Amino acid sequence: MPIDMDPAKERSWYALRIYWMHVRGNCARCGGPIHYDGLRYRFVWKGERRVRIENPFALDVGHKVEADLDKRKFYSPNDTQPEHARCNRKMGARYGNKKRGWGKTARRVTATYAVKTTRDW
Repeated sequence: MPIDMDPAKERSWYALRIYWMHVRGNCARCGGPIHYDGLRYRFVWKGERRVRIENPFALDVGHKVEADLDKRKFYSPNDTQPEHARCNRKMGARYGNKKRGWGKTARRVTATYAVKTTRDW
């Protein structure tokens, strides 16, 4: 089955992953190469437990507009971009922390509990 390469056609999230795997672009955040052919997850043993670890350089489809601002279920490739899993998680965490205002709290706490030096005595 041929892949429709029209970038304006809306697709499901699974179809978008297939589209970007076919296009094989670099990471839109850092510009590095993405591991398209590698496994997304690998399993390792930690003690007696089997733990799943994600490949940080695997393909992750990222939003150009944050997902909480854009509530659509179907996106076109014009609305998304290929990213590393690590870059996507990092930018999502940065956006979430900024939205919650956690950076302002950390700066205020450090200013309140300033380190006393000998000049303050």
